[in-house]
Amino acid sequence: MPLYDCVMQLKPHVKKESLMDLVARVSKHVYARNGVLTDIKSFGTVQLGYGIKKLDGRCFQVIT
Repeated sequence: MPLYDCVMQLKPHVKKESLMDLVARVSKHVYARNGVLTDIKSFGTVQLGYGIKKLDGRCFQVIT
């Protein structure tokens, strides 16, 4: 079975409870399609190497 990476980037003001909710929903989605999560890591708040020009609701904190 091939291994895949999933990276979640969130805005820094997102609460930890919301983050855990999102991770739970994604893991249920993966499991429902016969996938398995092998590892979950948090890189904390990371400064991006470039600015985001379009702030259209997408997220920018790194979580894998």
